[in-house]
Amino acid sequence: MSLIYSIKTRQMSDLINQGVRLALNGTVASAVTDGVIMAGANERNIVVTGWSLSSKSSTDVLVSLGFKVAGQDTGNFLSCYVRSGSPIAQIYQIGDERYGASAACLVITTDGNDVAYTVDGRLLADKVGLGYIQNTAITRL
Repeated sequence: MSLIYSIKTRQMSDLINQGVRLALNGTVASAVTDGVIMAGANERNIVVTGWSLSSKSSTDVLVSLGFKVAGQDTGNFLSCYVRSGSPIAQIYQIGDERYGASAACLVITTDGNDVAYTVDGRLLADKVGLGYIQNTAITRL
């Protein structure tokens, strides 16, 4: 006889402790389209849990953050204006994080210069999908 365990739901602690934590910091010195913040890799997903943007520019600078898989259009999850003296930030609640597809790069696009960014996130490497685990060994006491 074998016992079969069914994985039906994920625990809240799994979501909180999921993946390796990231804190990506950098600056953009000129207008850029799909500048790579973090390169993607097969069987790895980037999850954005929060971000902050600031600028030294006295005029509005349009900034977009998104995920891009080679050969496909960029899927932006953020598009906003930032200027000197008006930094903006967002921390996503649990369950509202921004998930990139497998092999997707995290990219930034700006139409101006002097933009500083911090992107907080997690790096996931899920190779096995949820399903059934069969246990054929039964221990008797």
